Amino acid sequence: MTGTPVYDSVTHDVPVIVKGGMETPSTAGSVKIITWSKKERTRRALKMLGACWAVGLFCVILPVIHFVLVPGLFIAGIVFFSNLISQETLVLGGKGECPECHQSFAISRGKDRFPMAEVCESCRANLSIDKPESVRP
Repeated sequence: MTGTPVYDSVTHDVPVIVKGGMETPSTAGSVKIITWSKKERTRRALKMLGACWAVGLFCVILPVIHFVLVPGLFIAGIVFFSNLISQETLVLGGKGECPECHQSFAISRGKDRFPMAEVCESCRANLSIDKPESVRP
């Protein structure tokens, strides 16, 4: 064993359709999506829970503010744990071509929920990013 961590996650590129205004034709783009296994989701969630509780334990020694920080971090750890354990996929980002100005723009990181809303960096057009019908689950 080399000591290199093995992660149970798969990253794949997914084609997307970028839509602008009503009169402009759609353009193509792609996003990178990471999918975590149950084991990896549990590992990530436990790390966050442990980090919140460790900081909360440290905050016990701080006068006065420990009355807020300790219970707040205890609850935050549970909330983060439940969110991370249920998060199977995440959009890591991507690239697309604006249908309005035909400039390349970055698609930001976010939840794997389509359609996504994005703003073109060049012309400030509101864009809708969606998966093609052939890629939908």
